[in-house]
Amino acid sequence: MNRALTAFLIALLLSVAHAAVPVIEIYPKQAAPGGLIQVKIDSQSDETCTGTTSSLSVWIGSHTYQAACEDHDNYWFLIVALPEDPLRLPQMGPQVLNVMRAGERPGRPAPLERNIQIMDRVTGVLSVQTSGTSTGDGHPVNPQKLSTLFNRSVRQTDSVAVTRARNAVVQALNGEGATLDDAVDLPGSVGICGSTIYRSQLNSAVLQRQVGILIQQADLIADEAQIMVAPDTARQPPSDSNYWSDTPPDLLNGYAWNAIRLNSLNDAGQNPVTVHLIDTFDPQLSPPDPFTTQLTFKGRTFESTGHGSRVAELIRHVAPTAHMTFTQACNGDGVCSLSAVMRGLCLASAEALVNTHSVIVHLSLATPYDHPILHGGVSAAAMSGAALVFAYGNSDRCLGRAGGPLDYCNAYPADWSGDAWGGTWSGGTWSGGMAYSVGASQQTNPTPQTFQRGQHRWTWDVSASTGNKVAVRTQSAMPVATQPSLSAPGFFFLPLTDQGTPASDAKPYWGTSFAAPLVTGALVRWVQAGHAGWPKPSALRCGDLRLDLRSISGSCWRQTTHR
Repeated sequence: MNRALTAFLIALLLSVAHAAVPVIEIYPKQAAPGGLIQVKIDSQSDETCTGTTSSLSVWIGSHTYQAACEDHDNYWFLIVALPEDPLRLPQMGPQVLNVMRAGERPGRPAPLERNIQIMDRVTGVLSVQTSGTSTGDGHPVNPQKLSTLFNRSVRQTDSVAVTRARNAVVQALNGEGATLDDAVDLPGSVGICGSTIYRSQLNSAVLQRQVGILIQQADLIADEAQIMVAPDTARQPPSDSNYWSDTPPDLLNGYAWNAIRLNSLNDAGQNPVTVHLIDTFDPQLSPPDPFTTQLTFKGRTFESTGHGSRVAELIRHVAPTAHMTFTQACNGDGVCSLSAVMRGLCLASAEALVNTHSVIVHLSLATPYDHPILHGGVSAAAMSGAALVFAYGNSDRCLGRAGGPLDYCNAYPADWSGDAWGGTWSGGTWSGGMAYSVGASQQTNPTPQTFQRGQHRWTWDVSASTGNKVAVRTQSAMPVATQPSLSAPGFFFLPLTDQGTPASDAKPYWGTSFAAPLVTGALVRWVQAGHAGWPKPSALRCGDLRLDLRSISGSCWRQTTHR
């Protein structure tokens, strides 16, 4: 009994000794490379704090940083400048910040404990305004003069370093450090739709480093949904990956169609449904799809062309009679204009409100940030009753990161797919909008593909000693914030013939970007089969986690065990 009690007390003491120092406040809550972060904590009697150093360290994800320290009456300020070297930065997106004593490291955080957002280098900001011209307290906000955000002080006390940084931000803004690029009127009337998005270019290195202070100031003085400032950095999930497949192209495609039981489905019905594809493709523009990237397959590097056009091709192969509309929101490098993405979401929202037919929005794109403006657009489409299909994201997003329990590899909007958007369940279907995230499975079984976000990543090499082909792990698995709603095959040779076999000029395409279109096509089929409302993800599967189109007709085969 005494031994047990002693062990318990030792464990308790160890747990206390390794507990993080409680954080009172983090300012700003977003930070870019080179930007300052100010952490307010209670004064610590057993630690040291001088103007240049502290015995405490600041952890962001799995990275640790030494902090300067300012000693005030009852509290301390720890000040960290994020490095500009990408290899020393934490994983982009939401992260957890901890303050630890010397020799200690934080434990595994809960998902909701992530309290700071790490940004990439940001050169532009977006501000969103409703029809009003001022914030709730009467202070005008002029998108052409972002310095008006600093007309009124909203900080009681700041560290010397942050005070200097705030002053430098105001000086840069007054010196034309930001210029208005464009304004986009969002169509519709639900949520953020109906507002105007202003995009301002940050022309000053000071603003690019300290953009977190600019964003935080807007959050502090403005009412909800009247002005938001955020980086314009939505981007395609990368598809570049060294992946080996010895399967002939026609068999590889055939395995995919057999896996989802495409050939066992009856002809589609006539119920109208529209797919809004927001991607790199619009057949009315020239060029219709400017996206190009370099891919390596079986040791050969070649140029792969098209992204949204290939997504559209896969949707139409599963649902040939789908009516499709297009928003070319992303350029030839795969960098997406968030303003254009938002316009596409709001167009879909406005159409879904008409209620004459069902609307599906397809997004094979993602951003690492928990982006409030993008969330507003997704929310508007969902609240209007549309279904939204998101690619889950690829492992490329995790490259060069430390990994471990303090980081995860995130991708939005896929990581919002579990959110409740309004509506009710009735008879197994959802009356409001529904969001689905789609992972990539192997063609011949439901195991996730190695290029899927969060998975180990492998390539093939030749052993120097034996000359045999061996698998080499090139990236360890990263923890992820969420799991896909369901999976679908994600490796194809495209373009396709009418029979779904590779055309003579077909090239390999892989990634969750190309798994998601199969689910969008399945949802078209779901509506055309006469189902009311949107299905739970489980209603699109037959016994495992992968899409199975037989579920639409209720003809799933299930093995029974006789006793």
